[in-house]
Amino acid sequence: EKDDKRVKMGQALLATMSHDPNLVKPMQQAYNEHLKELNNPDFKFEKAAVVSLAADGLFLLELLRLSPYSASQKNIIINELVKMIDNEVLK
Repeated sequence: EKDDKRVKMGQALLATMSHDPNLVKPMQQAYNEHLKELNNPDFKFEKAAVVSLAADGLFLLELLRLSPYSASQKNIIINELVKMIDNEVLK
C-alpha cells in the first residue's frame, strides 16, 4: 500500500513534468547534488556509481510499473546492493 502510494505520486510527478519541463530543474539540481556525493574520497567512484544507477533503475521500473521482480526478488537485489556498498564501494 505504501509502495503503491509512492508509485502513484511518482507517476503524477512524471505526468506533470512532461507537461511543464521547467518542473524538472529542481529535480535535476537535487540529483546533481546526489551525484556529487559519489565523489566522496571514502568511496570508489565507479562502484558507487554502479550501485546508484542500479538503485535508480529499480526505482524507475517501480515508478513506471514495469518491474518484473517480485517483492522477494527486490529484497534480494537490495540486499546485494547493500553488500556491494559494504564490500566494494567503501575504501
